[in-house]
Amino acid sequence: MVKKLKSNSKINDIVAYIFKETKLLNLYKVAEIRFNNISTNDTIVKSKLNKMYELGWTLFAISSAVGSSGHKDPNRVFLTRHLFRRLKK
Repeated sequence: MVKKLKSNSKINDIVAYIFKETKLLNLYKVAEIRFNNISTNDTIVKSKLNKMYELGWTLFAISSAVGSSGHKDPNRVFLTRHLFRRLKK
C-alpha cells in the first residue's frame, strides 16, 4: 500500500514505493564529458530494457523530465522515464 503524503511535503521527502530505479553513472566531471560512462549507461539501459521484455513487459512510452526545486536550482535532475505495461494473465 502506498503511504499518503501531506500536500506540504518537500520534493526530497516524496518516495514512490511502487517503482524501482536503476542507477546510472555520472556523465560529467568538472568541465569534461565522461565518454566511458556514456557507453556504460547505454549498456545498462539496454540490459534493463531487454530484461523487462523477457519478463513480459512491453515498452509503451518514453518521456523526459527535469526535477528541481526552482528556476535557478543548481541540483536539477534530468531524467528519462521508460513506461512499461504487461497484460494480466
